[in-house]
Amino acid sequence: MIFEDNISMKQKDMISLALELSESKADKIYIYGSSEAGIVSFNCFFEKKNMLYTINKLPLIGVKQLSNDRIFAFLKIGSEDFKELLEFFKNDGKEMPTQIKIVFDANNHKAKAQYSYELFHSDSETVTPEEIFLRWYEEVKQEVERN
Repeated sequence: MIFEDNISMKQKDMISLALELSESKADKIYIYGSSEAGIVSFNCFFEKKNMLYTINKLPLIGVKQLSNDRIFAFLKIGSEDFKELLEFFKNDGKEMPTQIKIVFDANNHKAKAQYSYELFHSDSETVTPEEIFLRWYEEVKQEVERN
């Protein structure tokens, strides 16, 4: 049970970090973490009133305190949280995921996490973690705009 508690705690840490960055103004938060071939990536985007916003667009939903230093600190802390989450898998002898996607519905206080274990970019010479993140963003954007 300790493993599951640790995973849950670290997911909550990442959600809290994103809530803080968005000043709790987003309806949904989409958190992405990737770890392949020693490359760790962390990023996030937000939904408000059926529109998506990347971190640098948060002022459009009323976020006041958004500086480059704050964005870089968010990404650094988020990456560290994601690495710690991966350590829980390693320390428990479990297969480590290559990717995590967390969707947090701020209005209903519900989170859903999806873990993947296949390779997404390290087996390609052209695909980067950022491209995978942007693909997810575009998929969600199309879905949100349809509704």
